[in-house]
Amino acid sequence: MPSRPQLSIIVSPGKWTSAGGLVFDRSGRVALVRERKRSGERRWTLPKGRLEACETLEEAALREVHEEAGVRARITAYLGVHEGKRNFVHYFHMEVVRVEEHRDERVEEVRFVPPKRATELLRSARDRRMLRVVRASASHEAVKSSRG
Repeated sequence: MPSRPQLSIIVSPGKWTSAGGLVFDRSGRVALVRERKRSGERRWTLPKGRLEACETLEEAALREVHEEAGVRARITAYLGVHEGKRNFVHYFHMEVVRVEEHRDERVEEVRFVPPKRATELLRSARDRRMLRVVRASASHEAVKSSRG
C-alpha cells in the first residue's frame, strides 16, 4: 500500500508550530475541548498543540486530538495554516475512529456539538475561521452533488 505524503514544516525563528484538528463524528458534530488556562480562565477550543521533536504535522495533530479530546481519529484532509504573531497552527479535517478518555489535565470537558453551536462556543477567531472554511466547503459539496 503506498504511503500518504506527509507535510513538512520550515522552522521560523522565534515561532513555534502547532497542529490539531476539526474532528467530526458520524452525526456531523465537531469535537470541542474546554481548557483551563494557567490564568484560571476557561475557554472552548479545538484540540491542538505544539509539535514534539521529530514529529510530522499529521502525527502531532493526531496525538494532540487523542490527548486533549480522547479521540482516535483519521485524517481526511489538510485544511490550512494560520500564522499568528508567535506561532503557526496547522489544521486537519478528521473523522472519529474511537472515543476514549482524554489525558490532558488542563481539559475539563470534551463535547461533540453541531458546527453552528461550535461557532458560538469557540473563543479563538482562528478556530472559528477554520470551522467556517469547513462549513462552506461542505455546503459547496452538497450543492455540487445535488446537481448530479
